[in-house]
Amino acid sequence: MPLIEQWLDGKPYYSKDERESRLFKHDRAALLPLPDKAFDPVTYKCIRADK
Repeated sequence: MPLIEQWLDGKPYYSKDERESRLFKHDRAALLPLPDKAFDPVTYKCIRADK
């Protein structure tokens, strides 16, 4: 069992009556895979500041 799941296993979520590990597994199943190609999510612009 991964360390994060061991840590979450004993903790109940504060506003729900479920264990955090169960909620984490549900969230993990909904994650999308990473893209095959690397990408740079930044747009660089050359601008001049107002004097």
